[in-house]
Amino acid sequence: MQAIARVNRVFRDKPAGLIVDYIGIAQNLKSALSQYSADDQRQAGVDEAEAVAALIEKFDVVKAMYHGFDYASGLAGTGHERLAVLAGAVDWILGKQHEA
Repeated sequence: MQAIARVNRVFRDKPAGLIVDYIGIAQNLKSALSQYSADDQRQAGVDEAEAVAALIEKFDVVKAMYHGFDYASGLAGTGHERLAVLAGAVDWILGKQHEA
């Protein structure tokens, strides 16, 4: 929980953090949070609608950054193909930085 709390800390222009559950610990986290008082629980996290809105906003930024980059083979390809697309994506962004 401490590591997750650190991700969610606000700082300068960072209003919150984003926690992605890649390994399925969300239920354990919910169980741990249930041990806190109601007041503590209200202070934990951000409103889901706000989080979704922020996610969509950031997704649109990233989508615009990758406009013109063909990443389709990375969506359902083999591990090797996905890594190749990822390497291409890194090169794409680095190329965009050099253009600016």
